[in-house]
Formats: sequence, structure tokens, C-alpha cells
Amino acid sequence: MRFRVLLPVLCGVALLPSCTQTVRITEVADLPVKDTALYSMNDWEVSPLRANYQYVFHGAHSNKARRARLGDYYFLSWYDAEPEKPVKIVMQYTQAGSASELRSCTVEYTQPRRSSGYRKVNFQFVKDKPAGSAWEQAQDTAVPLGETPVNVRYKVPEPLMHGTVRVPVNAHAADGDVLSWRMDVYCGDETTPRDTRKSFLWN
Repeated sequence: MRFRVLLPVLCGVALLPSCTQTVRITEVADLPVKDTALYSMNDWEVSPLRANYQYVFHGAHSNKARRARLGDYYFLSWYDAEPEKPVKIVMQYTQAGSASELRSCTVEYTQPRRSSGYRKVNFQFVKDKPAGSAWEQAQDTAVPLGETPVNVRYKVPEPLMHGTVRVPVNAHAADGDVLSWRMDVYCGDETTPRDTRKSFLWN
């Protein structure tokens, strides 16, 4: 009888750590968009790619408009467990045309969020997108804070803190394909990232 009472208690204790929520990266998806053709709806194996292409090409009603959106897209999902603290997401990367120079894009959540939850950041390397275009100025786009030869910085405005925010990395987009990357999420004043994801080719 003791074992019957003790076993549920032990199982409950063992499950507690797995239920603890922390600031972390939950997923990173790399989507290279290299042509304007949509995948067939009849091919179920590529249906996820078709959905992503439709997202990228939404509102682009001509081949010229779709060609302007060709590039590399990185979809990062993260869990915001401490919405009262500022959060910084840093993407470091190398490109084919930058002689292996290490560059970065920083996205900052400077204001408290209303609640904890899942957030999404979409890094976009689109070299031919015309400056000042309606797509570039869309309401779901982060606000530029400044740039240097090796770093670009963005701030997430309050209306976008709880959903998906687009980050157009225009400063470096013309330097070719992204070869390797690493993404870190920082919380508060910490100098050590809470979580990290990196590509296979990252050293």
C-alpha cells in the first residue's frame, strides 16, 4: 500500500522540472527563396514550402514584385517567460560575399510585455527589395536603431511585442547567401545567452 501512495508523489516531483518555463528559443527555420514559382498543390511533400512561399509572396501580384523578395528568410520562435525584463535576440552570420567577416543583427524588446508567451522574429535578407517600398514599411516591421559595417540594430515596437515581427537586414543583404549563422537570446542585463541555436557549418 505504501508503494501505491509513494509512486504518484515521485512521478509528480519528477515532472516538475519539465514544466518549468524559461526564456528560450523553441525553433529556427531557414527558408531560402530562390525562385518565384510556387510549388504544386498536388505534391504533399512540399506543401510546407508552398505555405512559406505564399507568406513571402503575399501581396506581390507580378513576377517583378516576387523577384524583389527573393533571398534568405530565417523564422525564429522563442518563449518569453519573463515579460517584465528586456530581451535581446542576436543573429550572427557569415555571407558568401563578405570574405567570412562575422556580422550580426540585433533585435531588442526594450519595453515590458503584457504577459508571457511565444513570440516570433523573421530575419529577412532580401537584396533587391526597393527602399521605401510598401512591403518594407509594413506595420509588422521592426524599427531600425542604427547600423555599423558589421552590425544592424532594430527595436520591436509595442504593437508587435506579442506576435510576429519582420526584420529586413537590408544593410548586408547584397553580400550574397548566408553561409552559417548563430542565434542567441539574452534576458535582462545578462551577458551570457539564455539559449543558443546555430547552423551545422557554424564553428
